[in-house]
Amino acid sequence: MKSSHSNKIIKHLSLKYSVPERVVRMIVTSQFEFVRDSIKSATRGEFETFPSIRLKFFGIWKVQRKKLERITALKKAAEERFKKQQEDESIHDKE
Repeated sequence: MKSSHSNKIIKHLSLKYSVPERVVRMIVTSQFEFVRDSIKSATRGEFETFPSIRLKFFGIWKVQRKKLERITALKKAAEERFKKQQEDESIHDKE
């Protein structure tokens, strides 16, 4: 929440409700911190562990199974390519 528009909204809410800006900022950011922490707590690659989260008047965050499977497959392929590249380099170093 560092944009000038966000800061204006926070300042407006602070004045409207006679609450310090710091408190308003904490209230606004706490819901996004909850989303972040919930997603971080999930087990990578396991669809069932990712929660669907709804923020009232804002939207729903949910992981789509096919996208998760695709990302997992791409990461696995990249790791395998990296491993193969490391092995090829070690073979060339020995020669």
